[in-house]
Amino acid sequence: LGPTTKVEQPPNLKKAYSEHYQGSLLYAEGQVKRANAKFRQAYQILPDNFHFALAYGLSEGRIGHASSALKLIDQAKRQLNRNAPDFAYKSAISYFLKGMVYSYNQDYGSAHQLVTKALQQVPDTPAVQSIMLNTLGYLQIMNQSKNQHKSSKTEAHIHVRKHDLDAAHGYFRQALELDSDHGTAFYNYKVLSDSIGLP
Repeated sequence: LGPTTKVEQPPNLKKAYSEHYQGSLLYAEGQVKRANAKFRQAYQILPDNFHFALAYGLSEGRIGHASSALKLIDQAKRQLNRNAPDFAYKSAISYFLKGMVYSYNQDYGSAHQLVTKALQQVPDTPAVQSIMLNTLGYLQIMNQSKNQHKSSKTEAHIHVRKHDLDAAHGYFRQALELDSDHGTAFYNYKVLSDSIGLP
Protein backbone atom coordinates (compact mmCIF):
# COMPACT_ATOMS: atom_id res chain seq x y z
CA LEU A 1 0.00 0.00 0.00
CA GLY A 2 1.28 3.41 -0.93
CA PRO A 3 1.12 6.49 1.32
CA THR A 4 -1.97 7.81 -0.49
CA THR A 5 -3.83 4.52 -0.71
CA LYS A 6 -7.18 4.57 1.05
CA VAL A 7 -8.32 1.44 2.82
CA GLU A 8 -12.01 0.86 2.33
CA GLN A 9 -13.94 0.64 5.54
CA PRO A 10 -16.06 -2.52 5.95
CA PRO A 11 -19.80 -1.93 6.09
CA ASN A 12 -21.20 -1.23 9.53
CA LEU A 13 -23.29 -4.40 9.87
CA LYS A 14 -24.55 -3.55 13.34
CA LYS A 15 -25.88 -0.17 12.18
CA ALA A 16 -27.46 -1.69 9.07
CA TYR A 17 -29.38 -4.30 11.03
CA SER A 18 -30.31 -1.78 13.69
CA GLU A 19 -31.75 0.61 11.09
CA HIS A 20 -33.66 -2.24 9.44
CA TYR A 21 -35.06 -3.42 12.77
CA GLN A 22 -36.18 0.10 13.72
CA GLY A 23 -37.74 0.46 10.29
CA SER A 24 -39.67 -2.78 10.75
CA LEU A 25 -41.08 -1.57 14.06
CA LEU A 26 -42.09 1.78 12.61
CA TYR A 27 -43.67 0.12 9.57
CA ALA A 28 -45.73 -2.17 11.82
CA GLU A 29 -46.94 0.92 13.68
CA GLY A 30 -48.04 2.54 10.43
CA GLN A 31 -45.29 5.17 10.46
CA VAL A 32 -44.38 4.43 6.86
CA LYS A 33 -42.39 7.57 6.03
CA ARG A 34 -40.17 7.18 9.08
CA ALA A 35 -39.81 3.49 8.35
CA ASN A 36 -38.85 4.30 4.77
CA ALA A 37 -36.00 6.50 5.99
CA LYS A 38 -34.70 3.71 8.22
CA PHE A 39 -34.99 1.11 5.47
CA ARG A 40 -33.14 3.43 3.10
CA GLN A 41 -30.24 3.79 5.52
CA ALA A 42 -30.01 0.02 6.00
CA TYR A 43 -30.12 -0.54 2.25
CA GLN A 44 -27.44 2.07 1.59
CA ILE A 45 -25.09 0.23 3.96
CA LEU A 46 -25.86 -3.24 2.57
CA PRO A 47 -27.41 -2.83 -0.90
CA ASP A 48 -26.88 -6.51 -1.70
CA ASN A 49 -29.01 -7.68 1.23
CA PHE A 50 -32.16 -9.17 -0.28
CA HIS A 51 -34.41 -8.44 2.70
CA PHE A 52 -33.16 -4.88 3.09
CA ALA A 53 -33.83 -4.19 -0.60
CA LEU A 54 -37.35 -5.60 -0.43
CA ALA A 55 -38.23 -3.70 2.75
CA TYR A 56 -36.98 -0.45 1.25
CA GLY A 57 -38.78 -1.18 -2.01
CA LEU A 58 -42.09 -1.98 -0.34
CA SER A 59 -41.96 1.16 1.77
CA GLU A 60 -41.18 3.20 -1.36
CA GLY A 61 -44.35 1.77 -2.88
CA ARG A 62 -46.39 2.70 0.17
CA ILE A 63 -45.38 6.34 -0.07
CA GLY A 64 -46.19 6.56 -3.77
CA HIS A 65 -42.77 6.00 -5.33
CA ALA A 66 -43.86 3.08 -7.49
CA SER A 67 -41.08 3.24 -10.08
CA SER A 68 -38.37 3.27 -7.43
CA ALA A 69 -40.10 0.47 -5.54
CA LEU A 70 -40.37 -1.82 -8.56
CA LYS A 71 -36.77 -1.13 -9.56
CA LEU A 72 -35.48 -2.04 -6.10
CA ILE A 73 -37.46 -5.29 -5.98
CA ASP A 74 -36.43 -6.27 -9.52
CA GLN A 75 -32.77 -5.61 -8.73
CA ALA A 76 -32.95 -7.75 -5.61
CA LYS A 77 -34.60 -10.58 -7.53
CA ARG A 78 -32.00 -10.50 -10.30
CA GLN A 79 -29.25 -11.00 -7.73
CA LEU A 80 -30.73 -14.24 -6.42
CA ASN A 81 -28.81 -17.46 -6.88
CA ARG A 82 -31.04 -19.78 -8.89
CA ASN A 83 -29.28 -22.79 -7.43
CA ALA A 84 -29.87 -21.77 -3.83
CA PRO A 85 -32.41 -23.87 -1.91
CA ASP A 86 -34.46 -20.79 -1.03
CA PHE A 87 -34.59 -19.38 -4.58
CA ALA A 88 -38.23 -20.33 -5.23
CA TYR A 89 -39.37 -18.83 -1.93
CA LYS A 90 -37.47 -15.57 -2.39
CA SER A 91 -38.59 -15.27 -6.00
CA ALA A 92 -42.21 -15.77 -4.95
CA ILE A 93 -41.89 -13.12 -2.24
CA SER A 94 -40.49 -10.73 -4.85
CA TYR A 95 -43.53 -11.23 -7.07
CA PHE A 96 -45.84 -10.83 -4.08
CA LEU A 97 -44.30 -7.54 -3.00
CA LYS A 98 -44.37 -6.21 -6.56
CA GLY A 99 -48.06 -7.03 -6.51
CA MET A 100 -48.46 -5.06 -3.29
CA VAL A 101 -46.76 -2.05 -4.87
CA TYR A 102 -49.24 -2.15 -7.76
CA SER A 103 -52.06 -2.52 -5.25
CA TYR A 104 -50.92 0.56 -3.32
CA ASN A 105 -51.12 2.44 -6.61
CA GLN A 106 -54.60 1.06 -7.32
CA ASP A 107 -53.58 -1.10 -10.28
CA TYR A 108 -55.44 -4.09 -8.87
CA GLY A 109 -55.42 -6.10 -12.08
CA SER A 110 -51.63 -6.14 -12.34
CA ALA A 111 -51.40 -6.76 -8.60
CA HIS A 112 -53.70 -9.79 -8.89
CA GLN A 113 -51.59 -11.27 -11.70
CA LEU A 114 -48.35 -10.90 -9.73
CA VAL A 115 -49.75 -12.31 -6.49
CA THR A 116 -51.19 -15.24 -8.42
CA LYS A 117 -47.73 -15.87 -9.87
CA ALA A 118 -46.24 -15.67 -6.38
CA LEU A 119 -48.75 -18.20 -5.06
CA GLN A 120 -47.98 -20.60 -7.90
CA GLN A 121 -44.27 -20.39 -7.20
CA VAL A 122 -44.04 -20.32 -3.41
CA PRO A 123 -43.06 -23.63 -1.76
CA ASP A 124 -45.38 -25.39 0.67
CA THR A 125 -45.58 -22.77 3.42
CA PRO A 126 -49.21 -22.66 4.68
CA ALA A 127 -48.95 -19.38 6.59
CA VAL A 128 -47.42 -17.55 3.62
CA GLN A 129 -49.83 -19.16 1.15
CA SER A 130 -52.72 -18.10 3.39
CA ILE A 131 -51.55 -14.48 3.29
CA MET A 132 -51.31 -14.61 -0.48
CA LEU A 133 -54.77 -16.14 -0.86
CA ASN A 134 -56.31 -13.54 1.44
CA THR A 135 -54.62 -10.83 -0.62
CA LEU A 136 -56.02 -12.33 -3.82
CA GLY A 137 -59.50 -12.18 -2.32
CA TYR A 138 -59.07 -8.51 -1.55
CA LEU A 139 -57.66 -7.79 -5.00
CA GLN A 140 -60.46 -9.73 -6.69
CA ILE A 141 -62.99 -7.40 -5.11
CA MET A 142 -61.03 -4.19 -5.60
CA ASN A 143 -60.23 -4.92 -9.24
CA GLN A 144 -63.91 -5.26 -10.15
CA SER A 145 -65.37 -2.68 -7.79
CA LYS A 146 -63.53 0.27 -9.25
CA ASN A 147 -66.03 1.32 -11.89
CA GLN A 148 -65.11 4.88 -12.78
CA HIS A 149 -67.46 6.59 -15.21
CA LYS A 150 -65.90 9.42 -17.20
CA SER A 151 -69.23 11.02 -18.05
CA SER A 152 -69.61 14.30 -16.21
CA LYS A 153 -73.25 13.41 -15.56
CA THR A 154 -72.44 10.17 -13.75
CA GLU A 155 -70.56 10.00 -10.49
CA ALA A 156 -68.09 7.17 -9.90
CA HIS A 157 -69.72 4.27 -8.12
CA ILE A 158 -68.90 0.80 -6.92
CA HIS A 159 -70.20 -2.25 -8.69
CA VAL A 160 -69.06 -5.79 -7.93
CA ARG A 161 -70.29 -8.77 -9.91
CA LYS A 162 -71.49 -11.79 -7.97
CA HIS A 163 -69.00 -13.93 -9.86
CA ASP A 164 -66.15 -11.88 -8.40
CA LEU A 165 -67.65 -11.97 -4.91
CA ASP A 166 -67.88 -15.76 -5.14
CA ALA A 167 -64.27 -15.95 -6.32
CA ALA A 168 -63.10 -13.72 -3.46
CA HIS A 169 -65.10 -15.82 -1.00
CA GLY A 170 -63.26 -18.89 -2.31
CA TYR A 171 -59.87 -17.23 -1.78
CA PHE A 172 -60.75 -16.30 1.80
CA ARG A 173 -62.00 -19.83 2.48
CA GLN A 174 -58.80 -21.38 1.12
CA ALA A 175 -56.74 -18.96 3.21
CA LEU A 176 -58.51 -20.16 6.35
CA GLU A 177 -58.14 -23.80 5.38
CA LEU A 178 -54.38 -23.30 5.25
CA ASP A 179 -54.17 -21.20 8.41
CA SER A 180 -57.17 -21.26 10.73
CA ASP A 181 -55.53 -18.61 12.94
CA HIS A 182 -55.35 -16.05 10.12
CA GLY A 183 -57.48 -13.33 11.72
CA THR A 184 -57.76 -11.04 8.71
CA ALA A 185 -58.82 -13.88 6.43
CA PHE A 186 -61.41 -14.99 9.01
CA TYR A 187 -62.84 -11.47 9.23
CA ASN A 188 -62.97 -11.09 5.44
CA TYR A 189 -64.57 -14.51 5.06
CA LYS A 190 -67.29 -13.82 7.65
CA VAL A 191 -68.12 -10.34 6.32
CA LEU A 192 -68.34 -11.54 2.75
CA SER A 193 -70.30 -14.64 3.75
CA ASP A 194 -72.88 -12.47 5.47
CA SER A 195 -72.98 -10.09 2.50
CA ILE A 196 -73.69 -12.72 -0.14
CA GLY A 197 -75.63 -15.15 2.04
CA LEU A 198 -73.13 -18.00 2.09
CA PRO A 199 -72.25 -20.13 5.14
